[in-house]
Amino acid sequence: MSNHATTQIVVSPVPAQSKNDAPVIMRARLCLQFLQQSRAIHADGFKSYGVFSVKAGGSPFRPLDVRFFDPTQNRRNSPEYRAAFEA
Repeated sequence: MSNHATTQIVVSPVPAQSKNDAPVIMRARLCLQFLQQSRAIHADGFKSYGVFSVKAGGSPFRPLDVRFFDPTQNRRNSPEYRAAFEA
């Protein structure tokens, strides 16, 4: 984990000044957790799906947690199916 004092990260596909901006705002620790877990799954040669969660009634653009589905249970990672997903 990083020792930086950053407590929040804003992720947006458009410049901050844009009127079309709908940023995702999350705790820096959550963003790092997401990136590290994604990197570990990819390094193992797997593909996985994950979801960000929010509290009931909360904004989907302010996630509180991230959960990944078990990549070993993903058919996409089974040797007999990989070619179909890479086509």
